[in-house]
Amino acid sequence: MNLLPHAHESDNYYHLRFGFVQHEKTDPFRGSIIGLSPLFAGFLFFYTTFRYELFPAGTLLMNILLVYFFFSIASTMFPSRDDIRDIPIVLLIILAGMTVLFVFNIDIVPYMRSHYVIRAVSTANTFLLPATLVNVNLAWILYMTRKK
Repeated sequence: MNLLPHAHESDNYYHLRFGFVQHEKTDPFRGSIIGLSPLFAGFLFFYTTFRYELFPAGTLLMNILLVYFFFSIASTMFPSRDDIRDIPIVLLIILAGMTVLFVFNIDIVPYMRSHYVIRAVSTANTFLLPATLVNVNLAWILYMTRKK
């Protein structure tokens, strides 16, 4: 595990790596769980924050900390290229689950249209969109200022 950022050069470009965790070679199912765990942890953070209405908080300091956490977690919760190499197995499992739903004619659409699910997705979008826009703008600025 390395938590310190460091820069390295490849193909005449500098890349900044903000720490990493190496893990052992595992089977595809465990590798998928390891790779997707930051995504699930991020969604769990957003879910608990919105479910228990922790934001906006009563104090300014708490609101500033929560906005910082929203940005930090939204920026780092998505898996890297190495983390998703075992995803095809997970996609096959999801496809098998969808096939079971189709074959046994199990209708999940009413559950997905429930007020609670719509509110949760809408609230998550409200906080993920600003972090995504900031990240896209930072990526664009870095792209425009890179060495040619």
